[in-house]
Amino acid sequence: MALRRLGLLEMSITAPFLLSMLDYADAGNLAEDQVLAAIGIIEDYLFRRWVCNIGTNALNKVFENLHYDAVRGVSDGADYCEALKYSLLRRESNGRFPRDDEFRQSYTERNFYGIGRKRLYLYNCLENRDNVERVNVVDMLEDGTLSVEHIMPQTLSRKWRDSLGTNADAIHEQWLNRMGNLTLTGYNSQYSNNEFSDKRDRDHGFKDSGLKLNRFVSTCESWGEPEMRERDDRIWRRFLTIWPCITTDYHPKAEEHESHPLDEDFNFTNRKVAAYVFQGARHTVKTWVEMMQSILGSLYEIDPDAVRAVAFGDKFPARYFSNDPLEYGFEIGPGLWFNPGNSTATKIEALRRIIERMPDVDSSDLSFELYDEPHAGARNESD
Repeated sequence: MALRRLGLLEMSITAPFLLSMLDYADAGNLAEDQVLAAIGIIEDYLFRRWVCNIGTNALNKVFENLHYDAVRGVSDGADYCEALKYSLLRRESNGRFPRDDEFRQSYTERNFYGIGRKRLYLYNCLENRDNVERVNVVDMLEDGTLSVEHIMPQTLSRKWRDSLGTNADAIHEQWLNRMGNLTLTGYNSQYSNNEFSDKRDRDHGFKDSGLKLNRFVSTCESWGEPEMRERDDRIWRRFLTIWPCITTDYHPKAEEHESHPLDEDFNFTNRKVAAYVFQGARHTVKTWVEMMQSILGSLYEIDPDAVRAVAFGDKFPARYFSNDPLEYGFEIGPGLWFNPGNSTATKIEALRRIIERMPDVDSSDLSFELYDEPHAGARNESD
């Protein structure tokens, strides 16, 4: 059931994590309740991100490493799911787990109509999660027995305008596609513009539906902004119950080194580098300067033309390269020097531009093990 529900989110990108976790469970390392809890955590993560309209480009790397992050936590004495939550909560930028404030704001602003097959997941969860008497929402939506309908219609008749009052257009624009105005119905869509009382009282109308989603609607005498606001708040509270913000008390005992590949949309500023991994080989370093000296030498050995093309190309980052020896720089190759007296962001961008020109190297081949800057306010970014 949990895997089928997760499948409705249509996120095949989770496969590396799921396969690794299920193999781990089959080996006797996880109980069934832990597996179900882990899937629930992934559901929370994916659904909140979808509501917040966060792109999926960062998820490949997240799900490639997520199981191993959790197992590392287990070896540190943590419960698997607690380590899993820790790994997700510490992510930033496009990999982040949306907190309640972002989730709430996006819930308020999002158009929840016309969401394709995501409607199968959304309405199945709203109707059936924590419900003893289950309704086969997915099949009924797919075969047309049920459909997603607007309570206040997409086109306002004169009677609807009169019932909404002088601010009818503003109310219509604000509330049309929000959860407070959307529901599941079994009546024919040709009645969608009818008055509220007709939608409520007709055969297969709101009073007749038996769906949890329509209980509040069936008790309303009219349908205007106060009713939509009340129902929207009720469904929001349901969102928080079904897709809660995860928390954990787990923190690694040892100093935590985060791993971030070069091709990840990540802000490397204010982070210290402990090591880098290039094409499978790990190299420990103490500073970003030491890392640059090492990796630029390796890249030059592989493709000197690519390095020189960037060094003698555009003003940025070419101004940090020189044909002449630099007092505070280091030599990359014959007659080519690099000045490391620049920010971490500049170093990262220089590496990205060089590797873009290298047909035999991919930016995912290079990753960095990072830890937090102890005193970011007093940093020297050229370290």
